[in-house]
Amino acid sequence: MPQTPSGKTSSLLPQLLLLVGYVALGVGAIQLAIPPNVAAPVWPAAGLTVLLVLRWGYRLWPAVVLGSVFTNLIDLMIQGGSPDWSAQQILIPMIALGTVLRSHLGAFVVRRWAWSDKRHMRSDLLAMLLAGPLASVFSATIGCMALAAVGSLGSDGVLGSWLLWWLADCIGVVVMWPILVPLVWPERRSPARSWLLATVPLVATVVLVLVAFLAMREQQNRAQLSELRDTAQRMARSLQTGLRLQQEALRATVSFVSTNENVNAHDFKRFTRPLLQ
Repeated sequence: MPQTPSGKTSSLLPQLLLLVGYVALGVGAIQLAIPPNVAAPVWPAAGLTVLLVLRWGYRLWPAVVLGSVFTNLIDLMIQGGSPDWSAQQILIPMIALGTVLRSHLGAFVVRRWAWSDKRHMRSDLLAMLLAGPLASVFSATIGCMALAAVGSLGSDGVLGSWLLWWLADCIGVVVMWPILVPLVWPERRSPARSWLLATVPLVATVVLVLVAFLAMREQQNRAQLSELRDTAQRMARSLQTGLRLQQEALRATVSFVSTNENVNAHDFKRFTRPLLQ
């Protein structure tokens, strides 16, 4: 049965909402990344995808894929330089695959184990644990495997990178859950007391983690600036020493030529050879 124009609009609106929201949240989160790493301390787009797929169903997978692809392409544009496109042809699709698995499996396990009926969550804390820590295992694992496969991640850094990736996705789900559930699905409510008990400690933890990450980033920025300043000073001293030696060699050569009127090519070569070494 063909869709009516309003039906097509209603089906495209969630896709557009997820696509635009994912790119906006993803690019914003990348700005929080601690240099020289690319890991952001929180990935709110993880919570957005899980909750919108939970609300409108698995048909949103094209928007999830496009959101992930566009976010990574914009990140490459922001970084500048000449990216290794042979590696990106593997990384970008694999990261998108992990994003789809995280969002869809997260929605599936919440529906399976955290809903008591069509209007209420059995437990918001259980839902966040299922959609966050459990589902985020897939995105972190696939992403780190892809990075290792193209040589962007050494074997000694896989575990640390996996933990950062997984933690950012988990925090993203926790941050977005209390914001989006009342907005996109107001009929699925839980008791207010249960909601507060589940979210207030988690949100407080998220705030503390973000503050710690921002402090670390500022400290690392200062350390990098100090290291850059020290390197520039060492290079300047080295250049000054080299120029001074060249000036001394030039003065010695001028003095040699001016005091020896009958100097020949052999004598000049023998005199200047030690100066040029």
